[in-house]
Order: sequence, then structure tokens, then C-alpha cells
Amino acid sequence: HVLSGGQTGTDLAKYEDYLASRVREVKRSAIERLVRLYGSNAVRIVDLMERDPAKARPLAHDSVLTAAEVEYNVKHEMAMTLTDVLERRTRLLLWEIGCGVSGVEPAAAVMAELLGWDATRRDREVADYCNLVDQIRRPKDMPTPVDDEEGQEAHA
Repeated sequence: HVLSGGQTGTDLAKYEDYLASRVREVKRSAIERLVRLYGSNAVRIVDLMERDPAKARPLAHDSVLTAAEVEYNVKHEMAMTLTDVLERRTRLLLWEIGCGVSGVEPAAAVMAELLGWDATRRDREVADYCNLVDQIRRPKDMPTPVDDEEGQEAHA
């Protein structure tokens, strides 16, 4: 038995070439990222991109996330929350400089359409993810710049 996504063959570069040839408007580095994350299941994302080229474009100017990847995660990975998609599935929380925040609104819009969320649910999903990013960027026990300046003055 092979794990889902494990059918890429032994030559990953050849598999990436195949996927890249199907969606030439997508950067090679984006294809490589999809293969690293999803293995042979990356073809399902490429299928979505091929059917609707708008889904191949990044959701934000400084993000790698596309509507096709969000859709794949909802339909095939059964992701039900924005945090699940951005943190766990796409790993943007860890790997993207901005933690995926620039694409959070458009990703939420894609998920809202697919899952039938109303505006309240969409806004809550965005807020939940942004709160998680804030927690990771500034742990609770880390002093704020103001606290740090006061501490330095007290020791001067």
C-alpha cells in the first residue's frame, strides 16, 4: 500500500516538469512547493488551475497561496476552518514571511463560498487566524517594547 500522495515515482523533477507543463503561468517554485506538500495529489490542484486559470494566481501579491489550493484542501482534505488550511495544510503560518496574513481575507472568501459561510462566520475565521498569528509573533511572556524600555530605565 502507498500513502495518499505517494505516487510521484522516483524522479520528482520529472513529475514537477509534467505538472509545470500543464500550467505554464505558475512559477516552477510554486509547483515544487505543491509537490513537497501534497505529493502526487498536487495533480488535483493543477487540475483545478488548468480548468480555471484564475484559481492559479496567488491570492495576495506576497503569497504563494492560490484559490485552487484552498479549494483542494476543502474538497479533498476536508479542511473546515481557515486556520486548518493556513496553519496545518499549507504550512503558511510557518513558512511564509507574513504567516499567510496577506492572503487571509481572499482565502476566507474562497472557503466561505465553498462551505456556505455567512459574513459573521467568515469574519470570525479571519479573526481566529490573525489572533493565532499574533500569539505566535509575540508570546504572552515576551515584554512589549514599552515594557522593555521601562525595564531598561529601571536598571540604568
